[in-house]
Amino acid sequence: MKKPARDAAREKRSDAKRISLALLTDEKGFCCKSKFYAGNVSEESTLCEILSEFETASKQEKGLFDTRAVVVMDAGIVTESNLQMLREKGYDYVCISRRGLKECIPSEASAVKIHDRRGNPIEIRALKNSDTEQTDLYMYVKSAQKQAKQESINRKLTERFEQYLETIKASLSKKHGVKQEDRVNRRIGRAIEKYPSISKPYDIELQVSDDKTVSAMTWKRNEKSAPESLYFVRCSLKELTEETVWEIYNTIREIESTFRCLKTDLDVRPIFHQKDINTQAHLFTGILAYRLVHAIREELKKKGIRYDWRHIRNIMSSHTIITTRMKLENKDSLIIRQPSRANQHAAQTYNALQFKQSSPGMRKKFVVPH
Repeated sequence: MKKPARDAAREKRSDAKRISLALLTDEKGFCCKSKFYAGNVSEESTLCEILSEFETASKQEKGLFDTRAVVVMDAGIVTESNLQMLREKGYDYVCISRRGLKECIPSEASAVKIHDRRGNPIEIRALKNSDTEQTDLYMYVKSAQKQAKQESINRKLTERFEQYLETIKASLSKKHGVKQEDRVNRRIGRAIEKYPSISKPYDIELQVSDDKTVSAMTWKRNEKSAPESLYFVRCSLKELTEETVWEIYNTIREIESTFRCLKTDLDVRPIFHQKDINTQAHLFTGILAYRLVHAIREELKKKGIRYDWRHIRNIMSSHTIITTRMKLENKDSLIIRQPSRANQHAAQTYNALQFKQSSPGMRKKFVVPH
């Protein structure tokens, strides 16, 4: 493992080290290979190195790349140079598109409507690209759930931006507040830099006196209809259907969702080891746990249960062992341990995994004080 270097740019944590994890999975999402990388290296620049190392490992381990590999990526690692490199190496890819799609128009085929694992509707439709040099398949993904989430985020950011402006405005009426025009403009510039997407529809005006001091500050938000929350999937496999491309892209989403839970459950983040070898061993337990979790989810999918790990964990947390402690009249202590009864959803999960639900008897224990 490379020595993890300090990375204060992404999370402003100069006191902690960041580590990146690269995973090679099969078509079902099972982990085949893993490697740790330094956290202060951009994701864009590590893709070629990761693929080269996995190609070397495939020559030593038979069955690692029996078929043509598909690289599934999020927007952070997608660049035109990386996509060109994948094409030259003979890889297919599915990713989120970074480029604007103003030149794309919907295809003649009707939109495909599917549901995610929580039952929320999703609309997918292939796009025609007028750029003849582009040979990839593009499709837009429209989700009402994502739209509601984005609107909630925008409301919070709008409140913070306007609160920032109120602070600048309040300083104009204070005795020792910032009133010089250039300093007020710098403060406004910092606010716009901090909230670039939210500040675009705002018109901010300053009333400046002859001595270059600001006497009043007003702003107005141009009310525009919020754009639909769409994101675009780009794929080199043009012969596949929209549903198949969506299933392939969901592989990375399921991995990220599972690891997000395991980071908390297994104390994977943050960790407090001083040596890299101890850090690597600690994080490897997360990889083993992911493989176990994915095996459970695959068995549940065969029975039509497509819950994510967070939902499964919440369901099974209701089945516990209850410990009751009582003080008797003779000052002895009585301890009773008895399992609770599995609810309908927990019993359904047990049956899908062919797990025998045993009913251990009640255990009693008397503690006699000396």
